[in-house]
Amino acid sequence: MKLLFFNDFKLGVLKDDTVVDVTEVVKDVPRVGPQDLMAGLIANFGRYRGALQQAVEKGSGAPLSEVKVRPPLPKPGEHVRPGHGVRPKDTRPGICVSRCSTCSRLCSL
Repeated sequence: MKLLFFNDFKLGVLKDDTVVDVTEVVKDVPRVGPQDLMAGLIANFGRYRGALQQAVEKGSGAPLSEVKVRPPLPKPGEHVRPGHGVRPKDTRPGICVSRCSTCSRLCSL
């Protein structure tokens, strides 16, 4: 399942060459902005997977060429660099970060 934001940061799922709006399915995810929505959805994906799949199967969607695809994380936080004290499994939302002794950038603990 390929999640994306489109147009005015609506949440969509890419289905072949169409984007199906699934914003209504995740309306109960607490958020202030789009980044909170994506983080909340990722953290609770098991809870939403079935409803998202049903929405994709039932929805007709809009052609990908007719929507404006937005960045997946509109306001990314501190840059976390894999290879500098970071293991790929630790790049989850909400992970604690600290200064990396290797490069002085913020890296996960």
